Amino acid sequence: MSKYKLNKGFIEQELEGKTVIFDPEGSILFTLNVTGHLIFTEIKKGSTTLEITKKLVKSYNITSKQAHADVTDFVNKLKNRKIIST
Repeated sequence: MSKYKLNKGFIEQELEGKTVIFDPEGSILFTLNVTGHLIFTEIKKGSTTLEITKKLVKSYNITSKQAHADVTDFVNKLKNRKIIST
């Protein structure tokens, strides 16, 4: 399973259990909800997709299939915005 790294140039801040990411180059602000915050935090820790999926299953009592789909979708969004890379 893949591990990801944060790309440089983004400013991030944690506020009330959520994460706010600012892209100064494009003047864009991204606000992550609680689930996005959990996934993003795990990515920063160096967790793999499988490890993050297991954490979602445990935290939200959802199926592994649903958790994997959610992680994959979210990771793809972060990659498309060039916030993370492999």
